[in-house]
Amino acid sequence: MRKRLTNNIGYKILSVIFAVMLWLTVLNVSDPQKTATITNIPITILNENAVTGQDKVYKIASGKTATVEVTGPRTIIDSLEPSSFKATVDLSKLSITNALEVDVEMVTASYRSKVDIDVQTTMRIEVEDLIEEEYNVEMDYKSYGSLPDGYVVHETNIDVDSVKVKAPVSTMNKISKVAVQLDLSGVTEDFQVTEKLYAFDARGNIIDAEANNITFEVPSSKVDVVIYSVKQVPVAYEIAEENYEDTIFTGTEISHHHITIKGRKEALDAITELKLDTTSLQITPEEDVYNLAYDVQTLLPVGVYLYGDEKTITITVNTDAVVTKGYTVSVSDIAIMTPAEGYTAFIETTGDISYTLKGRKSILEAFEQEDKMLYVSAKNLVEGVYELQVKLDLEEGITQVAIPSVKVKVVPKESSSVELPSNSDGSSEATTSSGNTTTEKTTEASATEGTTEQNTPSTEETTASGDISPQQVGEAGN
Repeated sequence: MRKRLTNNIGYKILSVIFAVMLWLTVLNVSDPQKTATITNIPITILNENAVTGQDKVYKIASGKTATVEVTGPRTIIDSLEPSSFKATVDLSKLSITNALEVDVEMVTASYRSKVDIDVQTTMRIEVEDLIEEEYNVEMDYKSYGSLPDGYVVHETNIDVDSVKVKAPVSTMNKISKVAVQLDLSGVTEDFQVTEKLYAFDARGNIIDAEANNITFEVPSSKVDVVIYSVKQVPVAYEIAEENYEDTIFTGTEISHHHITIKGRKEALDAITELKLDTTSLQITPEEDVYNLAYDVQTLLPVGVYLYGDEKTITITVNTDAVVTKGYTVSVSDIAIMTPAEGYTAFIETTGDISYTLKGRKSILEAFEQEDKMLYVSAKNLVEGVYELQVKLDLEEGITQVAIPSVKVKVVPKESSSVELPSNSDGSSEATTSSGNTTTEKTTEASATEGTTEQNTPSTEETTASGDISPQQVGEAGN
């Protein structure tokens, strides 16, 4: 047996070698080497305290996941996926350029000697100083529902008035406010709630605290909210015009006809209007516009508040003063309205007379005496001597006071020539052949009577019949 084993030993060794080579050849043909690229391998960051422990924060600028090129048996390579690898970076090994080498190894230990790994990724980070600032805690109502109609938030009390916030410099520059958000949907009475604190940018958007490395000294705050009812009421006022004898009121305006108030419902139910006191109005002839201003809140009862931005109501009063003004006119400029049919009249008074007008200052200042005709009415008067008031047709807003009188004589037209008194301007009255006694001014006035219908009665009116005795001078003068 031994001889048989030892015979041809060289051939037998060669056969073994050949068999091994054949096995390797077969194995290589059936499971050849393969190279593949694996992406999106998660990277674990080690020793973060090497950066964050220095009041700094970092964020990954590039290389958030690893990419590797692997070479090995096809059966192994085809089975690999991102979870087959463990990738890490060590922040304690951060370079001056803020670059980090990514270490990658196989999770399955038996594969480590069979697969070659070529790491294709370098992580780069940005390091920023971490700073701290203090913010007042505010309210934000925008992101939740609103109160029902007729209700408003009157007051909020926040348990945390202010809070210290830590954030990177670039993030801190974006923070506009720190606030709690309140859900007001359907709320009609006071409530208390604890809400999380949020950082907001200038546009009112919430800044993600975790993604932007924001930390709050305290994460939340308790809030007490007071809810009031609202109501719109009319504004009333009254100007006692009878208290201002020499004043004409041309108009009043008010800045707000209604105001909106807030308070407990039972308090609002007792208010039907806001009455403004106008007794402080002081009117003088020198002014024609007056403003009365009211601080509305001071007029409201305790527990009721003005709701809205307008804090003041103004009443504007427009007036025109009543003034008097005197004028002088020659008797020769006074016209006579025709007496009864068959009679003529003339003024016996000579010289000048004075009269006074009273009325609105703005109208009286524009009054021109030359544009107006003064006259006495002898209408329907028969023979006699009368004291007649001198009249003047005036526009609305002016009245005649301290009215003067002149002596007027009425005679029949058939009477013989009458001696007429001399007038102050040197003219004299004359009796016409028909018996009509008049003056030159009277003649002019008669012509005016025929053309100026609004100043004197018409000819038909002056010829109306009627018996008025000389003793009835009071009535005739009017």
